[in-house]
Amino acid sequence: MTLVNFGRLNLDSYLLELYVFYSALLCLKLLLMCGMVGLARIYFKAVFNEEDSKYGSFSLKEDETVERYRRAHLNDLENIPVFLISSLLFILTNPTYFWALWVFRVYFFTRIGHTFMYCFVKSTVFRIVFYDTGLYINIFIILRILYFFYTV
Repeated sequence: MTLVNFGRLNLDSYLLELYVFYSALLCLKLLLMCGMVGLARIYFKAVFNEEDSKYGSFSLKEDETVERYRRAHLNDLENIPVFLISSLLFILTNPTYFWALWVFRVYFFTRIGHTFMYCFVKSTVFRIVFYDTGLYINIFIILRILYFFYTV
């Protein structure tokens, strides 16, 4: 085990690798959602700004599919940054590799599942399950951080 020393804090380099890997996946997901929204606007010829409607045969209109993709992307923008910040602090608590792996992995798949349910399946029940699971993971991480640094 390689430790990265931050004064009083020692960090297992494997934890940092996990964090970087899953953070990169979540950032990639955010970028892919940008592309999905853009492609949906082109495919359904539904643009949001008047100046965009001047190019091609686009019209100013709201399309339900485009709006679903946009809202799913907005949901990612509201939730993923909190996870990225809190999970960085989480690895400073030096959790076991097992815990960190499963927290990061499950959170990543909750975001994928939430988007899939929102954009394609349109199932409220399962979308809520995915969202709540991600929310509880964030709460767990934040409580662990507070406990760890309060008791130091």
